[in-house]
Amino acid sequence: CAKLEAEIAELPAEEKQRIAQKADELRAQLQRGELEDVEPITPEGLYAQYRKVLAESRVELFYMGRKSAEDVAEQLRCVLRELPRAAAFDAVGTEKQRAGGDVRRVEERMDVTQGKLSMGFTTGCTAGEAEYPALLVLNTVFGGGITSKLFTKVREELSLCYYAMSSIEKNKGVMIVSSGVEFDKLETAEKEILRQLEDCRNGEISDYEFDSAKRYLLSDLKTALDSPGRLDDYAIGQRAAGLEGGMEELARGIKAVTRGQVAEAARRVTLDTIFTLRGTEG
Repeated sequence: CAKLEAEIAELPAEEKQRIAQKADELRAQLQRGELEDVEPITPEGLYAQYRKVLAESRVELFYMGRKSAEDVAEQLRCVLRELPRAAAFDAVGTEKQRAGGDVRRVEERMDVTQGKLSMGFTTGCTAGEAEYPALLVLNTVFGGGITSKLFTKVREELSLCYYAMSSIEKNKGVMIVSSGVEFDKLETAEKEILRQLEDCRNGEISDYEFDSAKRYLLSDLKTALDSPGRLDDYAIGQRAAGLEGGMEELARGIKAVTRGQVAEAARRVTLDTIFTLRGTEG
């Protein structure tokens, strides 16, 4: 328990921001659980949970190789036929994050020399929607790579952050901006990050930013098609979310994205929560 408590205390700032963002959701629960939930666990109860997982959890099997799918399926049936399975399985899924009301602010202080600024947004779009390719391009233009606005302008030109990047959670409809900032630059960095998003909303995206973002995404997908691990991860994510379509289909969608669609995707993005980490002094 002491080890678990120490691990929770050392959570990165963006993870704490995610917890604070929607504390009443399952998503806000710590991955390793709470200490009070761990202490009552017994060996008997743990084994019963193990048997329940075997019987009631959904199982997805993916195969890549030279054998035919039919041969592999038959071999797996033989190996797994003794696996206890229930008549009904636990459902898998999540709910799309909806835009809330007022922006929430959460601040913590620790004995650190560098501040953290994390900003949580709702995107109004998830992976199963037609607008998703435009959201991917937006994220890359805004903060998803070395040609993005957050990297080239907030970090490089203005020197406001040690790092600044954005990422999306495709099934929740959430975008997270993470940055490392000097304490006395936190407010300035926050304003500049929001200004860069506003530029995206207004369609102020250069040819270089737009073309570089699309090339980066398409190159990444092409590389992933040669990686069994990436293919497996993508397929599992699609099935868990109840989605069809492979990487090739996503690549076609990205190719067709226009600058206007990227601006429209940016206009759907709404600020939800701001988390800051400051030092103990000052």
